[in-house]
Amino acid sequence: MPYMFAGRSLLRMQGVHPILTQCATEALERSHYDMTIPWMGGCRTPEQQKEIFDRGASKADGVEKISNHQTGMALDIEPVGYNAKEPDRKYLASARNHFAQQMFNAFADMKARGNVPAGMSLHWGGLWGSTGWDKPHWELREQ
Repeated sequence: MPYMFAGRSLLRMQGVHPILTQCATEALERSHYDMTIPWMGGCRTPEQQKEIFDRGASKADGVEKISNHQTGMALDIEPVGYNAKEPDRKYLASARNHFAQQMFNAFADMKARGNVPAGMSLHWGGLWGSTGWDKPHWELREQ
C-alpha cells in the first residue's frame, strides 16, 4: 500500500505551489519510506522566517532576503520518526536519498505528461555545496 501524507502534513503544505505538492505526493506514493512535512516546512510568514533565521537555521532573514518558503516555492520533507536530537544517520541518509530519487522521477514524469511548464525546474538542497547542507529542502525555480 502506498504512503500518503497525513493531515498535519497536508495542512503544512497549504499555500505551497501545486506542482511541488503534486510532485511530493507522487514521490511519496512510490517511496519505500514514509515521509512528513516538518514544523515550518511549508509556507512561512516573514516573522516565522525571521525566527528560523535568528536560530541560525536559515540564510534568509525573511525581510532583506526572502526565503522560497515565503513565496510557496519551497517545501521541507523529512522521514517519519526523524529525531533531530538523536538521529539514526544511516536510516536518515537512506530515506532522504531514496526519496530524492522518487522526487526527481515524479517531476520527470509530470514534465512528460505536460504538467510542468517549460523553464520550471526542481532543486534539492541535498545537492547544494560539497555537503548538501539542506537535505530536507526542495524548491521549484522558474527561468
